[in-house]
Amino acid sequence: MRYRPDGSLDSSFGGTGKVFTGVNAGTSSNGIVIQPDGKILVLAGFYMGANQDFSLLRYHPNGSRDLSFGQGGIVTTDLGGANDYANCVALQRDGRIVTAGSTYDGTTSSYFLQRYLPDGQRDFSLNSTGKFIPGMGGATSAGIGGISIQRNGKLAVTGSSSVAGGEWKPVLARFRTEHFGSHENSGPGADLNDPDGDGQVNLIEFATGGHPRKFTPPVGALVKNCMTPHISS
Repeated sequence: MRYRPDGSLDSSFGGTGKVFTGVNAGTSSNGIVIQPDGKILVLAGFYMGANQDFSLLRYHPNGSRDLSFGQGGIVTTDLGGANDYANCVALQRDGRIVTAGSTYDGTTSSYFLQRYLPDGQRDFSLNSTGKFIPGMGGATSAGIGGISIQRNGKLAVTGSSSVAGGEWKPVLARFRTEHFGSHENSGPGADLNDPDGDGQVNLIEFATGGHPRKFTPPVGALVKNCMTPHISS
């Protein structure tokens, strides 16, 4: 739905100010991004049978679906888990699209990041699969609820995690884009480095509330275009 500054529906959008698109049963909107060209990206969740997956939809500024994006303006994603919850979406400067959330395999919920090319195709330059599901060192439930693209292009994410029987703790992590999802990160702040020598990599430190000595926290707003993390346990 789109509104005028006075709060009335903008009839130039979809004819009535409203656009309805059902991907499948239980479709819900989880995030939105306005591209520099005015096109509108919407992140949605839906049920495929008993399992939940997610989709990206793109619209022209007038509310019509952008048929150059995916199949008929829609890209659907199944990460292979029992339930895949995409909680947030962000747009890189080069037009690539990043989604993040949690994926549940029936036993454990894990963080995930998924990246797409501007036309909606999966970006296989990310971890050779288009997705990155980092190991979280014993956490049995985890999810990303916020993502922001920093001015230097790095991805900053926030979320939460819990070890079985333990308390929930906040997560703060940052990813480089040049070697995103690989062990090729370099320098003391690298995602897979261990600057304080305790045997836990940076990414796990964030999940367990640790604070590596040499890590420089991201600057700027961290929660963007997101809903509250949906985590199965």
